[in-house]
Amino acid sequence: MSGKHFLIHLLLSLLFLLHAHAQEQATAKVYGKIVDTSDIPLNFVNIQVKDNPSKGCISNEAGRFELIIEANKDIILLISSLGYFPKEVSLNLEPGTRKQINIVLTASSILLPEFSVKENYSPNIGLERINPKTVTHMPSINNSIEKLIKSAGMGVASNNELSSQYNVRGGNYDENLIYLNGFEIYRPFLIRSGQQEGLSFINPDLVSAVNFSSGGFDSEYGDKMSSVLDVRYKVPIYFKGSVSASLLGANGHLEGANKNQKFSYLLGARYQSNAYLIKKMQTKGYYKPDFTDIQLLLTYAANEKWTFSVFGNYARNTYKLVPSMQENTFGFINDIKRLRIYFDGQEVDAFQTVFASFVTTYAYNPKNEYKFILSYFNSYEKETFDIEGQYFLSEVNSNFGSEELGEDLSSRAVGSDLHHGRNFLQANLFHGELRGSHKHKKHLFLWGIKGQGEFIQD
Repeated sequence: MSGKHFLIHLLLSLLFLLHAHAQEQATAKVYGKIVDTSDIPLNFVNIQVKDNPSKGCISNEAGRFELIIEANKDIILLISSLGYFPKEVSLNLEPGTRKQINIVLTASSILLPEFSVKENYSPNIGLERINPKTVTHMPSINNSIEKLIKSAGMGVASNNELSSQYNVRGGNYDENLIYLNGFEIYRPFLIRSGQQEGLSFINPDLVSAVNFSSGGFDSEYGDKMSSVLDVRYKVPIYFKGSVSASLLGANGHLEGANKNQKFSYLLGARYQSNAYLIKKMQTKGYYKPDFTDIQLLLTYAANEKWTFSVFGNYARNTYKLVPSMQENTFGFINDIKRLRIYFDGQEVDAFQTVFASFVTTYAYNPKNEYKFILSYFNSYEKETFDIEGQYFLSEVNSNFGSEELGEDLSSRAVGSDLHHGRNFLQANLFHGELRGSHKHKKHLFLWGIKGQGEFIQD
């Protein structure tokens, strides 16, 4: 039985060798090198049989390739690579032969379609454009357009991270103009910068364009000398919305337009509370700051000439503080002192503002335009506080060898003070303005007349 198995195995081996030899006799081999017009080898060039895309290979780093093809048959090799014109090579080889071919590929040039770059000209050449989208990526406690202005440089600085106020090149904090869609924005009068301030008037979710000038701006903005911040809100063309929340607050917005896009709306709401942040300050106690803001912009284009828009804003900021104690340690390494203050009383502040505006634009023709603006600003503000502080100033043990290191040694001074305030303010501002713009050849003429009444009870 073992002899029969041996003969069968030998017979199968001979049949396999004869079949392989027959296949070798029925094929041929083509090899070569592929370079560009500068004689530089080309890598990853695709070489394939045109009628059989599954049959092919690619060139190596030296530009060399090797491919087995059928013999006694007309074969067309397609050589192609990205960025080069393809080539075709016709072959008909005898069985068992080897043929070398060297290919030179020519780089292809791609003709791009014609395009043009246009820039919208603005007559206010003193204003610098700032991208408002980057405000959402700022690592800041309160992401606002004012924070974006501070980070852009241009001489803008602020000494309080919680405040949206800023000064320009050392100027005063109240010398900066803020305009929204062409009308001036006012802030509360009594409010102090920092933990009382709350939200900025400008809602970043609703902004489409920001222009800023740190000096040299046009006289149409007013007579304040430091800077002007000109903000434009969106004119929506389709429905969209957003919402976000964090441990410090939440905000969201909706925008949309009707089918013919003659009417559009823009709505934004924000809430913020810095309690988690300011309760870590040196003055320990109960903090409850709440800041709420709602804004609505409605726009209606009656026809090609008339456009109407209505804007409304309601903001309410409340701030309550019940301090308990404060401790500060200061001095040198061998002369350390500690101040402890124990408080009684509380502070309760409230700032409520309402702003409304109506703007109509009449375009007589493409070269002549008139705009009429009416706005109203109301602010009711109150600050009430009765806080008594009893302070103790003592020396601190700075002897590193003592078991009482860091403990109080003796009192140097004892005292108390009382902060009392009843501040109330009611402000009503009425504003009316008529503007005109006229283009004549290469010239642009702007004019305006404005009337404003301010009624303040403090």
